Amino acid sequence: MAVIMAVGLASCSNDTHNATPQHGFVTVEMSRNGMFSMADGTTFATPDDQLPTPADMAMTMTMDDSDGRYTNTWPSMTGYDATQSLMCGTYTVELSTAGVNGGPAFSGSETLTLAPGEHATATVTCTPTDALVRLKTTAGTTDTGIALTGVMLHGQADDYRHARADGTIQNIYLHPGVQNFYAELADASGRQLTVALGATTHLPAAHGTDLAVDVQGNDIVAVCGGTSATLTVDPAIFDAPAPQIAAVGFTPGVSVDVNEGVTLDQPVKMDVSSGRQLEHVYLTVKSPILNTVDAPGEYDLLHLSDTDRAYLAESGLKYDLTDDGHAMAIDFTTTLETMAGLTTSSSTFAVMAQNVAGVCSDIVSLAVNTRAVTFVLSELSTAVMGVDTVTMLIDANTERLERPDFAIHWLDAPDGTAMGSCPIVDWAKTGESSLLVTFTVPAGDKPLPIAVDYLDMRRATATVDRSCPPFSLLVDAFATTAIVQVQAPTPAQAAAVVEYGTFTANGTRASIWHRYADHGTLVINGLSASSKYTLAVNLAGRTGLGSVTCHTESDLQPPMANFDDWRVLYDVKGLKQGGRYATAPLSIVNRQNFTDVHVQWCKDLWTSNNAKTFDTGSRNHNTWYIWPAAELENGVAENVKAIRLTSVGWDHDGPPIADYVPQDPNERVEYSQVVPQVGHRSAGRVWLGSYEYDKATGREVYVQGHPFHSRPTALNGYFKYLPDLTHNNDCGYVEISIINRTAGTETVIAHGRMEFQTTPDYRAFSVPLEYEYFDLHATELRIMFSSSVATGDQEYEDAHVPLTAWPELGRMSGSTLWVSGLTFSY
Repeated sequence: MAVIMAVGLASCSNDTHNATPQHGFVTVEMSRNGMFSMADGTTFATPDDQLPTPADMAMTMTMDDSDGRYTNTWPSMTGYDATQSLMCGTYTVELSTAGVNGGPAFSGSETLTLAPGEHATATVTCTPTDALVRLKTTAGTTDTGIALTGVMLHGQADDYRHARADGTIQNIYLHPGVQNFYAELADASGRQLTVALGATTHLPAAHGTDLAVDVQGNDIVAVCGGTSATLTVDPAIFDAPAPQIAAVGFTPGVSVDVNEGVTLDQPVKMDVSSGRQLEHVYLTVKSPILNTVDAPGEYDLLHLSDTDRAYLAESGLKYDLTDDGHAMAIDFTTTLETMAGLTTSSSTFAVMAQNVAGVCSDIVSLAVNTRAVTFVLSELSTAVMGVDTVTMLIDANTERLERPDFAIHWLDAPDGTAMGSCPIVDWAKTGESSLLVTFTVPAGDKPLPIAVDYLDMRRATATVDRSCPPFSLLVDAFATTAIVQVQAPTPAQAAAVVEYGTFTANGTRASIWHRYADHGTLVINGLSASSKYTLAVNLAGRTGLGSVTCHTESDLQPPMANFDDWRVLYDVKGLKQGGRYATAPLSIVNRQNFTDVHVQWCKDLWTSNNAKTFDTGSRNHNTWYIWPAAELENGVAENVKAIRLTSVGWDHDGPPIADYVPQDPNERVEYSQVVPQVGHRSAGRVWLGSYEYDKATGREVYVQGHPFHSRPTALNGYFKYLPDLTHNNDCGYVEISIINRTAGTETVIAHGRMEFQTTPDYRAFSVPLEYEYFDLHATELRIMFSSSVATGDQEYEDAHVPLTAWPELGRMSGSTLWVSGLTFSY
């Protein structure tokens, strides 16, 4: 008859405990069914005093959901509070007890689904997990004087149970599975033997059988479940000793303590010996370490399956049978040392040997207490970025800690896989069982999971948090970019801030053009000119670090970039164009060509070398000797002027030009073909600044520069270029310099140069500017264009500027450069 007992029934009717929408309540009830099904078809009811109550039952409640498995355990189900609300989901409730008052073990489980707001009841039916042997043994003596004194019973992987031969019925609860029975005998001299009866049975849980053992003549007869086995006892069986088991390296009844990482002082073994050949050597294992789901709790070392043999080899157990089958050595040493590295627990190994006559040895038990090394990480420092060194204080349960046995690894967070080593750089014991370990971790800005391994086994895990190094920011703000320098105690710390920091401008994430971590510098772009910014860093979970304010420069453009503020520089009428000439081969020279020179030029800022090449004070006014090297004309677009620079010949003291008379009667000319000796040649040049030229001495001073307070990244514009007709390898060029002048010291903070190759139509150009000085601002701008790369002092240009004589034009001219539409990029 099933009896129902409940825990927390009051919670079902207690209206003061209302479940939240996603929670409910569970009441646990226990139903006991102590009935055994006997082999003869009857039933046996567990006596009332051996039936468990709720106080006897341990309780486990398990919930599975998408986040994993959650388990709670109560030593007694009476400790469970049914008034506590539980998350909704599917629960499994398990109850179990090892037995009450010598009775059988009971267990049971029930699964239920808890809905929101529900008061649910889990009724767990508990049934015996043991098998029952109902034994009646009648004492007696064989005709030859051998006394039956008792019976030994052994359930599979169970203890050996002894029952007296007194004629009473004894209820013996054994592990389910194969049951073996043995007769305990004594002769008239008091010698005792235990002999296998030959009677066995197989009983599932909650099943039982009757076993009757008595003496009939010279036989011991065992009747079990309707079958019988007969053991005929010959007194000579007492003449040969029973198998013996000698304990080596331990004392039966005294536990052997095995500490992880500590080698046993001596081997721990059992030596089995027998006068007769061995038939069975039973090894029973009771261990939370070795009794896994797939491993049996009992082995016959003389009759092992391949699976069991492989499992014992993996556990480290060694067993050797002599060739004659009379002895076996069982070595537990490696097994025990291996177990100590797995967990702290108590285990028992029991061995019984049986020879071919069925005579059994005494049972020798080896009790073992294994103690695995455990750690408590009592302190763990953060990893300062750029230092990446961590200190960890370990409290252990052993004094015997050696540095080579330790390893620290950093892990992949999702699955905990060891990804790399964290080298140990220092090790110091701070107490008998505590030590301070210093190790390095990979650089980064995110928390880092780590594992501490000891003797190649994972002992503890933790997470190393990152912390910021002390630092400040220095900012050099351009018009649309800013160079940020990180000032930190070490270059490595500065590099970490640059590499991992999120930089903000006025609270918004800034655009990073480039990070130069090795130099502790980065470049922020996307800023607006002439604006105020507060720059800061977000790093390692902290925000607004190193806050600093700066102002961007203005995005100034080149002065008078379109050359649109101009005046007439020269307006000369009737300038002689070459010498006098005759139009026919007659001596009458009566022709002279003239040309008008009208030159437009910038009112200020931009200067040319026209004062040298077009000197109206020259002795001989002729286009061979005076001609402008620079002038304005219409440029690349409407309302945009262009500067045209031309390499020209000139001479302040040019000699008279001889008359030209054709020599060929058929020649008819419209110009003089006499080419005079022109003393000088110059490239056309234009620049920001001023020009001083002393005609009497030939001294010239190029004064370059214009006040300027921005730092552009490139000079852009449009150009076309035609080299000298007879020297097409000539090219023009532009040079630009950004200058800082402080306290009389001049520093070129950026410089660019570009050469112009043959280009008959306007084409865009860009000259990049790079700055190598931090926080050195512009005070001056220099730009110079030239029609030829052959520039230098006058002596150099006289020798190198390429020119071609053009009699029809009456002048020396060469390469020509047009420049228009200048702009700066920022």
